[in-house]
Amino acid sequence: MKKAFSNLQILQKNLPTESETLNEIAMAVTDSNVESEKRIAAFAEIQRINPAAPHALKIYTMILIESESYKAAIEQIERILLQGPGNPETLNIFGATLAMTGCHRAAIEKFEQALSISPGSPDILGNYATSLKMVENYQEALSNYEQGLEVDPNHIACLNGYGSLLDFLGKYEEALDKYGRALKLAPSNPVFLFNYGLSLAKCGQQY
Repeated sequence: MKKAFSNLQILQKNLPTESETLNEIAMAVTDSNVESEKRIAAFAEIQRINPAAPHALKIYTMILIESESYKAAIEQIERILLQGPGNPETLNIFGATLAMTGCHRAAIEKFEQALSISPGSPDILGNYATSLKMVENYQEALSNYEQGLEVDPNHIACLNGYGSLLDFLGKYEEALDKYGRALKLAPSNPVFLFNYGLSLAKCGQQY
C-alpha cells in the first residue's frame, strides 16, 4: 500500500495531533511494499509528533529489530516499558533483542523478569533456554525447553532449540526426535531439514 505511506506524509502535515489516525495509517504502512528505511522514517516522525502513540511505538520497534537496528530498538523498548513496566511480552522482546546483540546475561535478566510475571509462557521459556545455552548453563536450558514443551508440545521454536542443544551435547537420537516433531509441523522448513540431516549423519557415525 504505497498510497498508505503517501497518506501518512499528508497526515503528518495536516493533522499532527490525530494520534488514532496516525496509528491506523502506521498499521497500513507495515503491510505495504515501502522500503524499511522509509517505514522507519515514518514511524520516527510519528514518535516525534506523538511520543506516546502505543501501537506505532510497538510496530516501530519490530521494524527496527527486523532491520537489525538493535540499539535503536532497545531504546524504543525502554520507552514502551515506561508505559507498562510489568508487561511480560515486552520484557520477552527486550530479552530477545539483547540476545541478538550477544548480551545473553542481560537477556537472561529480562527473561527472568518476564517469567516471574508469566511463568508458563513457552515463548519466554524457549528464549530463556536459548540464552542459558549460550552462557553454557546447559542443564537449566534443557529444563526450560522441557517446561515450554510441557505447556505446548507443538511449540516449534522450543522443539528446534531443544534439538539443537541435544545435538550439541552429543545426544543425537534425542535431537532427531525433537527435529522430527518440528518437521511434522513445518515439513519444508530449510533450517529444520538441515538440522535433522546433520544430527542424522552424526547419529550414523556413532555406530
